Amino acid sequence: LRAFPIYTEYFSMKSAMQSVANQPFSERNSPTKVRSLLLKNLDINSVYRFNEGNIKEITKVKKKNSKRYLFVKYDASERLFGNLHLTLKVDESIELSGGK
Repeated sequence: LRAFPIYTEYFSMKSAMQSVANQPFSERNSPTKVRSLLLKNLDINSVYRFNEGNIKEITKVKKKNSKRYLFVKYDASERLFGNLHLTLKVDESIELSGGK
């Protein structure tokens, strides 16, 4: 049962990334806009771990082979009992099509 929140958070993150990729290019033409859209989608999906301050630490928008990608990388940990923790390592990327 303790694994459920971080597992659903993972799927919410993937859904939020897909939502950002589906937005028109004019809405996500800068890394700041991409992060803002990602935060909005995470908030809609009830993921409150991230904010304006720490979203920059886990996200990168990079060009690779003349295509833009959103990279998200972070660790989520949940205490099971005692000193035993469950850790989920998230390392996902998605192509942001459109634009230059």
